[in-house]
Amino acid sequence: RSNGWLEFRRVLFRSVTDNLSCTADYFHELFNIADIRLYKAKKNGRNQVCAINWGGFIYESNTITEAINVYKLIAIDMDGTLLKNDKTITKLTKESLKVAMKLGVKIVLTSGRPIQGLTKYLNELELTGKENYVIGLNGALVCKTSDYSVISSSATLNGKDLKYIYNKVKNLKTYFHAFTNQGNLINTESEFSLDEEKRLNLKVKIVDFLKDVKDDDEILKVALEQEKEVLDKITPQIPNELFDEYKVIRSVDFMLEFMKKGCSKATGLEKLAKYLNIGREEIIA
Repeated sequence: RSNGWLEFRRVLFRSVTDNLSCTADYFHELFNIADIRLYKAKKNGRNQVCAINWGGFIYESNTITEAINVYKLIAIDMDGTLLKNDKTITKLTKESLKVAMKLGVKIVLTSGRPIQGLTKYLNELELTGKENYVIGLNGALVCKTSDYSVISSSATLNGKDLKYIYNKVKNLKTYFHAFTNQGNLINTESEFSLDEEKRLNLKVKIVDFLKDVKDDDEILKVALEQEKEVLDKITPQIPNELFDEYKVIRSVDFMLEFMKKGCSKATGLEKLAKYLNIGREEIIA
């Protein structure tokens, strides 16, 4: 996964024509092999089929396109899956995704990043049409990419949660960061907020959490940010009730995130699938 290739490309594909079989690691290789064999078979008067072994399920059809079209949506994680270590996307990955999109498969980026931090890749992959969607903040936010209108944001915290968590951890030597639809909130500037503002194209606003945030304000998630060694040291000092009341994850070394219980990329994907009327069996994730 660390080389940036999509996970689904490693699944075994098999094309069966003229009682022969072959394997291919990439979409374009599969199409070239299968289409040539199917064409030759039909030219010789034989009504052959193409069979694909995808994740243990066998599908047969008269064309490779029909076989691939059993899937309607591919949800792709970002770091360590879509992206290489240098945070770029390989040319071959782009080509594979374009093939899937041409066949009518929806490509949905799913990430723990804020939506603003995904716009660069959405533009690069041309996933900004009226029928394109994105899942951000570990499933807390599901949006259309054409105008970033919200499909789902039910798995969220509120201002009261933010203040409660903040009061529990404010004496620890860490930076506090809140993520919202309107932008991201901090109470003091740090190297982490400056880096995220630049790297992820985030809009960051300095506020007084206790005075400026209303109890009913929607908060997507909050995070503690600090160097790995410092965060390692202070994590055991965080009150146990926070771990009981919220979903707490450490997605990267410098960040400990607090989200609503039940919030996950899987739940975000489930809500998007329901919105699009796509069955679970029609999704690769």
